[in-house]
Amino acid sequence: MMPIKLVCFDLDGTLIDGTVFIWHTLHEHFRTPQETRKALAEKFFSGKISYAEWAGAEVTEWIARGANRKSLIAAVSRLQLVPGVKETLDVLKDKGIRLAVVSGSLNFVLESAMPDYLDYFREEDILINRLFFDDSGAICDMVFTDYDLDRKAHGLKHLANRYGISLGECAFVGDNHNDVHIAMKAGLSIAFNSKSERLDAVADHIIQEKDLRAILPFILGYP
Repeated sequence: MMPIKLVCFDLDGTLIDGTVFIWHTLHEHFRTPQETRKALAEKFFSGKISYAEWAGAEVTEWIARGANRKSLIAAVSRLQLVPGVKETLDVLKDKGIRLAVVSGSLNFVLESAMPDYLDYFREEDILINRLFFDDSGAICDMVFTDYDLDRKAHGLKHLANRYGISLGECAFVGDNHNDVHIAMKAGLSIAFNSKSERLDAVADHIIQEKDLRAILPFILGYP
């Protein structure tokens, strides 16, 4: 195996515990009607709307039910980092390994659960959906990622190209079916706290223990 120079993480269920998909968690919190959610998903997966249109319509549903900075932060306040996250990131950082996030989650979720995230990740290496708030706390802008679902693999390639490294020198750590494509492209893939048989089938290693430090032997290459 080639030495790993970049480790890319999913967010929900991988670095952050207490949610499987944050979009589902927020829909439940704001009580978005099931039929509305289903109709929007069907439009996206049938190619009738883009990812940005799908995500934007879902956020608009939350806004209609009172979503603002205060209520969104309250909705995710119980979420915590998976055990061992900071210890693991400290070790990887000390080894000179670059760290990145490729996720369909939302920026304020990372900011809430890990206020010091910029001690570990460069902002431009966090490929995620972003909501912005005005001084009153209202959502004033939305910027949606180009790198979710099957396009997560494109996000990994984008990061590798930025740093002039090969995909074989990249590791990916994720937990669910939307991580399958990126796991297949990474030189080393780890299904961590896995919830997907599809991901398990393509990952190089499967870790069911909920402690991120368990990934270190595989990334650093010691038994």
